[in-house]
Amino acid sequence: MKEQHSPSNLPDQRTKKAKGGRPPKAIRRSVSMLIRFTPTEKMLIDSKAKKAGLKTSEWIRSAARSARIVQRLTPEQLGHLKRLSGMANNLNQLTRLAHISGLLSFTAECRVLFADIRGELTQLRSDGRQDDHG
Repeated sequence: MKEQHSPSNLPDQRTKKAKGGRPPKAIRRSVSMLIRFTPTEKMLIDSKAKKAGLKTSEWIRSAARSARIVQRLTPEQLGHLKRLSGMANNLNQLTRLAHISGLLSFTAECRVLFADIRGELTQLRSDGRQDDHG
C-alpha cells in the first residue's frame, strides 16, 4: 500500500536539509552610533587599532569598556584649586623676596604658606572625588 501525505504527516522541509552558510552569531550587534572625529583623531584611533591588531570598531569598543571615567570637579574642589593657585603665586613672590633680602627673613612666612597649602591639598584629597569603578 502506498503512503499518502496529508498536511499532518508531511515531512518538515526545514529539518530535511540544513542550509549552508555562516552560523548565527551568539551576540548580534544591532545598535549603531554615529560619532564624529576630527581627521587627526581618526588617524590616531586607526593607528592605535592597527598597533593592537584590531579593527577600528573593535578597538573603540574595547577602549569604551575599559575606560576609567573620573567625575568633574565640584564647585568646592574648584575653590580649593583656585586657592592653591593663589598660594603658588604667593610662594613665587616669597621666593623672589628671599633672593633679594636673604633667607632668614621669609622663613616664618613660608612655614605659614606651606601649612595652608598642605591644608588645601588635604581637603582636595578628602572631597570624595571618585571614578565610576568605585
